[in-house]
Amino acid sequence: MSRSYIQRTGARRSHVYGAILGLLALLAANATAFAQSLPPWSVWQNQRGSFMKIFGIDPQGNFTGLYINNAPGFACQGLPGFALTGHTKGAAVAFRVAWNNGIQNCNSTTVWTGRFSGAKLPTTWVLFGPNGTQRGADIFTQQ
Repeated sequence: MSRSYIQRTGARRSHVYGAILGLLALLAANATAFAQSLPPWSVWQNQRGSFMKIFGIDPQGNFTGLYINNAPGFACQGLPGFALTGHTKGAAVAFRVAWNNGIQNCNSTTVWTGRFSGAKLPTTWVLFGPNGTQRGADIFTQQ
């Protein structure tokens, strides 16, 4: 075999190995993006001491759960909590709580939106109620 044939063959192998490594990197990036989704059956706590419990997520990304409000200065607190419904797609998360559980009724609804990142879910929220609209932010940490 000639020296130039061996050099060309080695160069081709190098390109093939490079393509394989590139494909593996792409698959790893997609696996990481998939792993960065809201985990079902998880519990989250925000900086105000409130808890969000996720019960399950369907294949379309819809989820249900329970919200236990412990935020100082807000009504409708404590157990038994309030039903929450939401949707997730990749790292994006949106959920809402209607503050009426049959025992307490605050005639209001809060909507949170955020992007999940590791064990953190930073969100912004809007509370719609009889006293108007309030806005704020919460950071939930997975427990």
